[in-house]
Amino acid sequence: MSFVRHYVLTAKPGKSEELQSILSSLRAAVSSCIGILHVDLLQTRQSPDIFIFVEHWESQEAHATAARHMPPELINALKTTLSRPPQSTDLTSL
Repeated sequence: MSFVRHYVLTAKPGKSEELQSILSSLRAAVSSCIGILHVDLLQTRQSPDIFIFVEHWESQEAHATAARHMPPELINALKTTLSRPPQSTDLTSL
């Protein structure tokens, strides 16, 4: 069974396009990590300021290792576009 991390991210007013660009860069960074199976980046139709970022990993350990190696400048840029901290949920693929 794989490990899945699901994030809901909400852009500050006027920052939706910037957040989308940063999340696209983050998707590329995560996609190059050892242990990643798939990454989805989605935008809600009801509110274009809300994005869903879903990572599918071989294991929770692979996720934890990769998280320690994300580019800090990318994470800092992400934080400046968010209206609130991301909501995240850990899931198990059945």
